[in-house]
Amino acid sequence: MRLLVPKSHRYGAHPDGKIRVRDVEMRTKNEVPKKDGSVAAYVLLIVAAVALLVFVAEASGVLSVDVVESKDDDDDRTPKTRMKEIAFRPFSPPRASCSDVLFIKMQKCASSTFLGVLKHVQDRCNSQVQNSTNQMHLVWGESPLTRLRKTPGAVALRKSHLVLTVMREPLSRQISHFHQCRHWKEKGECKKWAQLGAESFFRLSRNTRVDNLQARFLGWDPKGRKTPDQHVEQLDFILIKERLHEGLCLLHLLSDLVHVTDMLYVSYKARSAEDLQKSEDIMADEGHASAKISEEALGIARKRSRADLRAYKAALGRHQATVAAVGFPRVTECVARYEQLLQEVHRACGQRAENQREDGRKIRRCLDELCASHASCTRNDLFCGTAASLNATVGVA
Repeated sequence: MRLLVPKSHRYGAHPDGKIRVRDVEMRTKNEVPKKDGSVAAYVLLIVAAVALLVFVAEASGVLSVDVVESKDDDDDRTPKTRMKEIAFRPFSPPRASCSDVLFIKMQKCASSTFLGVLKHVQDRCNSQVQNSTNQMHLVWGESPLTRLRKTPGAVALRKSHLVLTVMREPLSRQISHFHQCRHWKEKGECKKWAQLGAESFFRLSRNTRVDNLQARFLGWDPKGRKTPDQHVEQLDFILIKERLHEGLCLLHLLSDLVHVTDMLYVSYKARSAEDLQKSEDIMADEGHASAKISEEALGIARKRSRADLRAYKAALGRHQATVAAVGFPRVTECVARYEQLLQEVHRACGQRAENQREDGRKIRRCLDELCASHASCTRNDLFCGTAASLNATVGVA
């Protein structure tokens, strides 16, 4: 740009004699204008003002800002929206009887107790078929779902198989795992780390037992694209350890897989005398004042279970939605009848087996005899109607 000034105005008087032009800055097209520092200052001021407004709005609850996470290519929902949808979608396991089962056995989640139920389901189903090709297959393991699918036994699973697991509140699971390792009978890393103390046990990076174990067993990868709650969607049913009886009732009512006879085996867990003593020592240790874990150690455990907590909240939300779909009064009555039947089993057969072979067989025979003479077992109708009629009422596909 070039500013042209008439010659009569240069260094001379204006025609009216009032204005004198003393200096005119001439700029050619190739000259670069000088930067004005005030513009940058204004920009910084605006950015600071916007940041302050966002902070105030978020603190007051008007605005919620979430960290953007990677999403699946086929899923255009935000993580917050996806959590809300999962939390309100009930479980709907298929109603097929004697379906193949792939069970993810998570440590310290009452998974051994539920595995006893599933093994009785397998024995009952396979005793009713003559052809080996129609037998029920039960594949389980203490490893992630992706690894379980690659095991030799998983090849025999039919396409309509169920994927089940049991989850537990993450912090209580980690604490229970720590106390178990303290009393581990074999010398290994688990026992060695626990002897260093709770803080060291939870801090060690090599200790995968506390590093989001439940989320990883569901198939979650910290470097992957899917979030822990997305993996919760892939399972047909998840039982909650803190609500185990309620979960068994729901699974019985919504599917033909678990019968009343199978549910009685939740109280049966054959153990050796040494295992029983170790369990009693662990329970006593957890309740002893000297075994209390410091807040520093608990803080470390919480940081290493954030993905577990997200998966657990999603599973618990789906569990609560399933209870609501079935009907809270109905589920409450079912649990009460089930626990009443368990009390009869405890009085008649005892609760534990001190000898894994001899006493375990006696308890099994006692359970079978008791169930054969009990109307709830013979009719498989303990909870206010059959599973088929309940599914028709709830509308579960």
